[in-house]
Amino acid sequence: MGQSTNNARGRVALSLMFAASMLAPAASGAKELTSPYGIFIEGGISDDSRSAVAGIAWTWVQPSKWGAGNASGYLETSIGEWACHRRQGERYHACSTQVGVTPVIRYQPEAWEHWYMELGIGADVVAPAWKTDRRRFSTEFNFGDHVGLGRKFGDEGRDEIELRAEHYSNGGYRNPNSGENWFQLRYMHWF
Repeated sequence: MGQSTNNARGRVALSLMFAASMLAPAASGAKELTSPYGIFIEGGISDDSRSAVAGIAWTWVQPSKWGAGNASGYLETSIGEWACHRRQGERYHACSTQVGVTPVIRYQPEAWEHWYMELGIGADVVAPAWKTDRRRFSTEFNFGDHVGLGRKFGDEGRDEIELRAEHYSNGGYRNPNSGENWFQLRYMHWF
């Protein structure tokens, strides 16, 4: 077994432990995070990469009246695989594993019966540090911020489809900080 294989496994294990430690407070006593909860899958595309992501979400702010609509919030945890080009003309290959935790604020205007908007800013570990033939991250720790537009459907609006724009970068604390912009399509089911 090569050193790079051991390093990659170590980074994935560390990322999973980080995600588990972020979930521990929710399991120990924060009742508002346990109901309702949802699961999601998501596919993404950027200039140089593709992604497949799955995760779990917990409501932490119940819907309440705000202006001409309702505001709510949830916490999402995610794990995904990024595939990228390492050299020009090369096929996509797995290049990084992403683990993240993101608090999300959602707003549903009264006039938009089944539609909603949301935004979130969270912490992500992308290991090994993402790198393509044209750009790279200088750190494994990054921030992910997104805006999304979605629609609820199905039984009691428990199913959702959402289009997101997300930006990942290290916030400028180390160079290079090229960041990466993604367009993502997400399906979520709330229990």
